[in-house]
Amino acid sequence: MDVRLSAIRHVEKSGVSIAFTATEKQGGSDIRRNMTKAKPVGRPGPGREYILTGHKWFCSAAGADIIFVIAQTEKGPGCFLVPRRLPDGTRNPISIERLKDKLGNKSNA
Repeated sequence: MDVRLSAIRHVEKSGVSIAFTATEKQGGSDIRRNMTKAKPVGRPGPGREYILTGHKWFCSAAGADIIFVIAQTEKGPGCFLVPRRLPDGTRNPISIERLKDKLGNKSNA
């Protein structure tokens, strides 16, 4: 699969694209049943760094600069912004299993 992703970090752009993903296979749209986990890298809390581990069923724009993700924290569901590129410029290790045709659109996961 050939997915074209920007080599420029979102903070270096004049505009960014943001995608949304929340749905998971086992929970549908009930985010309380989400299995994706968010583990704090250091101290937990808003604006702090977390490692997200899980599988999302749908992403609104797979090549976006930032992906909005719902994940389970120690206190319940939380919202996270996941950048395509890390602060050092390397790719964030996000994997895409497949792209599918959806209502004529051939580029969304």
